Amino acid sequence: MRRFLKEQSRWLCYDAYSRICMSLGMSQMLTALSYYLIGKILVKWPMAAVLSLLGLQWLSFLLLQLDISPGPNRRLETLVLFCLGPLPPLWVAFFHSLAQFASFVTVHSLVYTPVYLLHASWLFLVVTVLRRKSGDKLDSLPRRLRTTQYLDVLHLAQDEMAVLTRAVKQVQRQRESLEEGMRRVLAAEAEACSVSSARRSGEHLLQLEQGLRASLQSLRKEMAANPERLSNMTSAQTAQRREQIRLANKALDHFAVWRQAPEIYAELQALRRKEVNDYLDDGQKQ
Repeated sequence: MRRFLKEQSRWLCYDAYSRICMSLGMSQMLTALSYYLIGKILVKWPMAAVLSLLGLQWLSFLLLQLDISPGPNRRLETLVLFCLGPLPPLWVAFFHSLAQFASFVTVHSLVYTPVYLLHASWLFLVVTVLRRKSGDKLDSLPRRLRTTQYLDVLHLAQDEMAVLTRAVKQVQRQRESLEEGMRRVLAAEAEACSVSSARRSGEHLLQLEQGLRASLQSLRKEMAANPERLSNMTSAQTAQRREQIRLANKALDHFAVWRQAPEIYAELQALRRKEVNDYLDDGQKQ
């Protein structure tokens, strides 16, 4: 299974873009057939050509909506798809029919100019939809097209979940390392029968604290950057993630107080001395 998933990444992009070519090819074939109806059949059988043209364009519009998954602004995207897909052939059919009854040779080229602009906009839309986001892997897929969303569903979902799971486990390991380091210092203090601020502020403990903070920050960034992963987690995974975050925050707070405990204890012991109390006024004692 591992070997299959490793080799799968080599042909997955080929499979995905083959499906994209099939979808776009079908759309362009319907557009070409529409222009054929306008040029050959509209002159002899206008009603049959118009009905066939409307049917082809409606089919082309439905295929585009099925192929492209909706984005954040679905109504605007639907309007753009209609303007770039069915509108150019309908525009040509209207003015081609009008030319049979009226002569406008002088403005003939100007009337059909918007059609070329709309087709150029269609190509720009295709490039925009197929463009990968910055920071994506080389084998990433254009996820806006529905035909690519059915490829390698299990592996992609597992890969997304594995990133978040690794971040949670990294937080757990860093927390356990910090707690283990604190226990070692307590054992050394018990053996020496003394509390040392130098031991509790040692370089190793400070590195463990920084590592835990960095892991916790990395986990929060993963959660903020990919909120859809949180919805895919099971209830047990969600509970584990929240518990590890709570324990990590608790360990950091405990370490901050534990580290300053010798200094706080020394200050309290000093306040008990008579000479210190005589030196301090009432405001300083408070």
